[in-house]
Amino acid sequence: WLNKEDGFASEWAGIVGKGDTTYQIRRSDGSDNLRFDVRGGDGGDVSVTSSTEIPENEWVHVVAVYDAEGGEMRLYFNGRQDANTASRSGSLATNDTGLQIGNNFSGSEYRRFLDAKLDEVAIYDQALSEGRVLAHYFAEQTSVPQPPELAISISESTVTISWEGGGKLESASSVTGAWETESQTSPATFQVEETARFFRLVQ
Repeated sequence: WLNKEDGFASEWAGIVGKGDTTYQIRRSDGSDNLRFDVRGGDGGDVSVTSSTEIPENEWVHVVAVYDAEGGEMRLYFNGRQDANTASRSGSLATNDTGLQIGNNFSGSEYRRFLDAKLDEVAIYDQALSEGRVLAHYFAEQTSVPQPPELAISISESTVTISWEGGGKLESASSVTGAWETESQTSPATFQVEETARFFRLVQ
């Protein structure tokens, strides 16, 4: 969990990692985005920068996953996967640097200090699945949000989908995506098609 207070301080402020030669999560070059670096080993140096920006004075659940078997690096914010990913497989480099929390050991000194609060920092020896990331996020909520309900009505030539509680309606030709935004206002009406179409509500 990360709570940024009045900026991150350093342009490359370290959050969690083992310096510049193996892995780390840090601020990305003075922006409100985060960057996840995996370096060395037999997979080379690869980074991914989030499209998500970290707000001021709010607790955000942040997870960085390196899935060597799946060949992917990804970030999650409040249980949702960020749009940006990177391709990488192979081992990680090792070093003698201790784990840093709230700073970044670079060269021969501790620097790039973080101006933020951190809570419940954890490192795992396996790549967490999307479901497990979401479960960790919900475990800290005072009440688990209930899934939204979609109401569907069908006439001879149209399908009408309605819902409550906000959110945007997305559709795709396959249950695995790619998903496109159809409407942010309920109800939404569509012409009946001969091909299959899948819908989901994203809040």
